Amino acid sequence: MTTTLRFILTGLGNIGRTFLEVALAKRALLRERYDLELVPVGVVDASGAAADPGGLDVAAVVALKRQRRSVGELPGVGRPGQSALELLERTSADLLLEATPTDPFGGQPGLDLVRAALRRGTSAVLASKGSLVVAFAELAGLSDLSEGAGSRKPCLRFSGAVGGALPSINLGWRDLAGGTITRVEAVLNGTTQMILGLRTRGSSAAAALAEAQRIGIAEPDASLDVDGWDAACKLVIVANAVLRQRVGLADVRVRGIGEVTDEALRAAQAAGGRVSLLAVAEAVADGYALRVEPTQLAAEHPLARLGLDEMGIVYHSDIAGRTTATSLEDGPDMARSTSTITPAPMKANVRPVGARIEKLNGCSCHNRDAATPATMAPSMPLAITMRRGSVMMAGINSRASMATKNPMTMKPRALMATLLSGNGKQGMPWQ
Repeated sequence: MTTTLRFILTGLGNIGRTFLEVALAKRALLRERYDLELVPVGVVDASGAAADPGGLDVAAVVALKRQRRSVGELPGVGRPGQSALELLERTSADLLLEATPTDPFGGQPGLDLVRAALRRGTSAVLASKGSLVVAFAELAGLSDLSEGAGSRKPCLRFSGAVGGALPSINLGWRDLAGGTITRVEAVLNGTTQMILGLRTRGSSAAAALAEAQRIGIAEPDASLDVDGWDAACKLVIVANAVLRQRVGLADVRVRGIGEVTDEALRAAQAAGGRVSLLAVAEAVADGYALRVEPTQLAAEHPLARLGLDEMGIVYHSDIAGRTTATSLEDGPDMARSTSTITPAPMKANVRPVGARIEKLNGCSCHNRDAATPATMAPSMPLAITMRRGSVMMAGINSRASMATKNPMTMKPRALMATLLSGNGKQGMPWQ
């Protein structure tokens, strides 16, 4: 029996609009594979909202946004000037999809939206980081993430807010469950990765930033990227969700890329490595020390292999050794994306799990090197495993080029995967 899921989407920028396009394109697959029908009953942008309890015309919404017009203009269903919070309060829905712009210091408008949704028993899937950075403990307490909540509280999911399609939350939360994580290293900001890479190739800092803005990966306020705050926000979410340490931005030592010299970039390249803005959580006596700073990565470091438009995360743990995931986005053609999670060898006599390939929405997900001794037992497959009605592991790890005509499909795709699977946790209530 097909489950109908009525949702409200707040935010219709690149992420929100592209999510609707993905949902429309995958409508038949969602019915066939997940017995799920996604019905948008409310959407909102900066100038107004639109609502219809019977379901909005997605194609009409997308067409209007491509013309840079407000959904408040939609005939019959448009509500000019209505805010996101007013839409949420006046519209009955099963789910909030939150994709408004991020305010890492105040958390608004997302914080009020997610708070209101959870308080009324509506589950929430987030692409926006701000509310989680400012009030993770509060929002977790209102959701099924609270201790002993079981199925009595609404779900809160947010894997797509931390590195888009990179399985940063899923990998640490579920796949390393039972182990002790001693260190996390991550490249979580695509803008600085591109700027530093282009500067290594001879571009000026200004020209490199302009290119990142042109293809759409930079935050609206680019200083959040360049000064390290975007990466710090993502590290705060990882620390709260995966490492179970209640921290905020004030607990992270942050240094941006503004002082990185061309000489330092050339020296790193000459040594076979590169400079990246690295987010690090390191176990100390009383928890984890958090920092974000430009770091010269040696040639043998797994994140030194990342290209201009790649992100990646490395977990070090007692039971799995070193586990790495990387992500490279391919624009709008979802059939060309693939996924890799690469465990590092721990002992020479550990037998390899072997490459296992399965398909998720046209994405090939596999252990990159079948000959590499795996650090997980064969009962813990490296591939994404599926069953009808749920995805056991999501957060697609895409590989391709971000410099395409639609560079913003990573987060919408990750938003879809998070909606279907959760944060690598238990399934959602509609599954």
